Amino acid sequence: DFNFEPSNVDRSTWDIIERLGGCKDLLQTTLYFRQHADNLEKCRTDIQSGKQTAALTLLLVLLPNLQRLRYARAQETDMALLSSIFTSSVASGVNSEVLSKLHTVETYHLDSEGRTWINMLLLFAELPSVRTLKGAHTGRSEDIDSIPGWKGHISHLQKLELSAGTIEPEDMESMLLPLQGLTDFRYHHACCGNTFEAQIFVDVLATTMGDQLEVLSLTNDEEDSDMTTRIASFKAFKVFQHAAY
Repeated sequence: DFNFEPSNVDRSTWDIIERLGGCKDLLQTTLYFRQHADNLEKCRTDIQSGKQTAALTLLLVLLPNLQRLRYARAQETDMALLSSIFTSSVASGVNSEVLSKLHTVETYHLDSEGRTWINMLLLFAELPSVRTLKGAHTGRSEDIDSIPGWKGHISHLQKLELSAGTIEPEDMESMLLPLQGLTDFRYHHACCGNTFEAQIFVDVLATTMGDQLEVLSLTNDEEDSDMTTRIASFKAFKVFQHAAY
C-alpha cells in the first residue's frame, strides 16, 4: 500500500531504493528489467542530480509486492514512461512481471491544473491484475483512443469510481464500452452550471452496461440539477443490485 507524489521526491528517495537492493541488481533479474535498463538508469541519474523524477524507479522497485497505489502530481514524462512500459510488457508477453499484484489504483491532481484526465487513469487498466480504479477531478481527454488496447476489450477491471468529474454523457459511452467486466460504477459530477441530468446518464449506462452493471452511484454538487429518473429506465439493468443518487 503506497502513496506517492513525484513532486515531493528528493535525493533521499535514492537511499530508499538502495536499501531495497538498488536498480543495478534488479536489472539482471528478469528480461523485463533488462529491456528497460536505460529508463531505470535515467531515473537514477536524474534523482542524483536533483531532478524529481523518481516515481517510475520507485514503482518498479516495489513491483513484486505493491497492491494499492495512490498516485498524484505526476509529470507528463512519468505518464509517457508508464505507457511505454505497460505497452512493451504486454507486447513482449512478460506483463505478469509488471506490478503483478497491483489491484487498486487511485489517481488525483495529475496535471498542472489539478485535473486527472481519464486517459491517465485508464492507463492502469492495461495491467491485468488491476480490479479497481479511482480518479478525482476527472475529465475526458481526446487522447483516450491512444491508450494501447483501448479499442479492444478489458475484462478484468471490476470497479471504476470517478469523483468531481466533468465527463459529459455523450463521452461516457465510448469511455465505458471496452470495460466488459465492470460491475461497479460510481460517478460524482462537478461541472459548473446546471448540466447534470441523471436521466441522460442512466440511459447511456443502460445502453452500454445494462447486461453487467450491479452497482451504480450517480451524485452531483448542483442543487438545481435534475436528478429525476424514470423507474422504467432501470429495467434495462438485468443484474442490478444497488443504486444510489
